[in-house]
Amino acid sequence: MKLKDAYDLILEKDIVEKPFSKVFSDKPIDLINKGKVGQLLECLLNIKNGNSLLDFEDGELKTNKAKENGLPLETMFITQISSHIDDLLKKQKFECSNLFKKISRLLYLPVVKIGDPKNWYFKHPIFFELKKEKDFYLQLREDYYSIIHQMKEHINKSGKLHTSNGKYIQIRTKDSKPYHPIYSMIHNTYISNKNFAFYFKKDFMLDLLRKSDKYPDIV
Repeated sequence: MKLKDAYDLILEKDIVEKPFSKVFSDKPIDLINKGKVGQLLECLLNIKNGNSLLDFEDGELKTNKAKENGLPLETMFITQISSHIDDLLKKQKFECSNLFKKISRLLYLPVVKIGDPKNWYFKHPIFFELKKEKDFYLQLREDYYSIIHQMKEHINKSGKLHTSNGKYIQIRTKDSKPYHPIYSMIHNTYISNKNFAFYFKKDFMLDLLRKSDKYPDIV
């Protein structure tokens, strides 16, 4: 399934601003939690869970906790970096990176999680495409190379990775026990005792909302 098809299907199923008790009437609402909302939505859209890089043929599905007006309340996970850490440290071209593949086309749905999970609901979906030389593209590319520079500086100074930030994206730890240390072939040593991942910062989602005609109250 392609992102545009999923976008149309979401509107066709009329799930926007509807309580989860109606949207997922055949699912146990008490099992819905932060980690399963996206999975339930994938089931609703008939997306098969698998090990492919992308959720759809041409992009990613992203949900994120939001206020009632759609404003983001959290950063948003993109992809882990341990499997391609040395590619990053070699300053792999932005357009060739796993990050670029993950963020070049997105279907984003803010999720309002207030009170009982059966009353949670999705806001209007936003279709996003990263177009070369446009504002988002230029900023994300700048962030990517800035973060690589920060990673190298941190390793040179302390031997370890640390949180590194751009305007729209960041890297920081994402791991749970048992931890997954990151080994760099370039440095021939472990450069972190935990896995790291790219995240969208809230500013990215906020600017998506600002550019959408579905969120006129966001300024």
